[in-house]
Amino acid sequence: MKIKRIGIILILCGIFLLLVTIYLYPPFSLPGSQQNPATASYFQTEQMMLTSKETQIFPQEFYVETDTQMFATQNTDEQVFMMTFQKGTHYQKSFVFKKTLTSEEYIGYASDNNVLGLWDIPKAIYQKPALTSTGYTSELGDMQDALFSTKTTELVSQGHNGHDTIVVIIDDFPSSDSFYDYIPVSWNDRIIHYPDVPDSGTHGIMTAGIVGGVSPNTKLYLIEFGDPIQDFQTILDLKQEYPNYDIISSNSYVYSGTAYYDSNHPVHRKILEVADNDIAVLFGAGNWAHVGEHNPQWTFEVGYDTRNYMFERDSEIGYPAVFDEVISVAGCNAFCDKILSYSSMGRGVDNNDEPDISAPTHHVYEYSPYEITMGTSASCPFMAGICANILSGKEMDTDRLVGSIHSYSTDRGNNGFDDEFGFGVVDAKNIFDNYDNWVPLPEENSFYLYISSACMLGIGGVLFSKDKIPYLRRN
Repeated sequence: MKIKRIGIILILCGIFLLLVTIYLYPPFSLPGSQQNPATASYFQTEQMMLTSKETQIFPQEFYVETDTQMFATQNTDEQVFMMTFQKGTHYQKSFVFKKTLTSEEYIGYASDNNVLGLWDIPKAIYQKPALTSTGYTSELGDMQDALFSTKTTELVSQGHNGHDTIVVIIDDFPSSDSFYDYIPVSWNDRIIHYPDVPDSGTHGIMTAGIVGGVSPNTKLYLIEFGDPIQDFQTILDLKQEYPNYDIISSNSYVYSGTAYYDSNHPVHRKILEVADNDIAVLFGAGNWAHVGEHNPQWTFEVGYDTRNYMFERDSEIGYPAVFDEVISVAGCNAFCDKILSYSSMGRGVDNNDEPDISAPTHHVYEYSPYEITMGTSASCPFMAGICANILSGKEMDTDRLVGSIHSYSTDRGNNGFDDEFGFGVVDAKNIFDNYDNWVPLPEENSFYLYISSACMLGIGGVLFSKDKIPYLRRN
């Protein structure tokens, strides 16, 4: 009788653990969970939408989100993007379209039961440099110093140079003629898409130049920043167009508006969809540190605090950089022993552990229109180029790439993770060598919970049925 009671207890515990596991980690057989880009737990209520109206300027273009496809198609002639959102343990479809609204129309949409949310359309804020390299050449180091200190030179010499990878750069680009004033014309064969734009800026010359210099055999797909959802849908479509390539998305900007602080914004849910399809997504951590904020023992002081004029309040590292699936990149010097004084301090918005990793910036580079690389705008594409090299001949897996970067980088600052360097400075060779061996921690893998609940149910069932098993009946 005692053994039978133990069996009952194990069965009950197993059922409880299984239910909790299903709630936390829905199996793929549940409706919609095959499409797992969205982690939104709530949408904008009518009161939230009407309150946000007070901060808007009208007429203005918004993202309108609805759970009714007919409502979406009837209200726009433009493309409708299908999204998914989480409701309990299931994922459901929603539909997002753009609409220019007057104040009265905004109120009408906010009061419509078909509308899940009215979202501002974020613009890109580029962290543009304001300094030059005059008089700092030896102190700053150059691209070769940065490649050597990150062990990228060693990795590339072994043939891991970005072959079979594509780095997509969303940025601000000039005309192609202006672009090739700085970038070698021979790169034309590597650039599989260049935006058809007038001279809109030179920031993208620096970011594309860095990726190409760090990863000498990767392909470059360049996108002029436009509609953020469309931009990341384009990246998602590349997965189908280039099935034999690993794809990396490099983003050296931050979003204006509520997107910086709201994880449920549809732009972020589209970005998570990209990451969940095993496309590496990187964002610069930002240049928000105050003067003297970093520990002076390991700080390379260059000034350049952009925080106060960029946002109304002091800003932590924001979304989407703070997502677990997104790699946020802080900036260290070319020799990988000091953090740049302007590189954003963690923690991130909603108290996330940020940044993920530090990579070189603020060093002399011939393909930069600013004489030097600058800001986390530069460290992000440097890290993207390293990711392309690491993935040469390997299969891209978002969890594995992020976990390998966290586990096999070189520790700097305080022991372990810290708010300045993140998990350390990048060690390209060590990450590459250990990428295939990385194993997730048990608490990060629902497999162990499912196995534990199955074992409890199995053992409990055996003990409960002891009277039917000769060996247990005799004992």
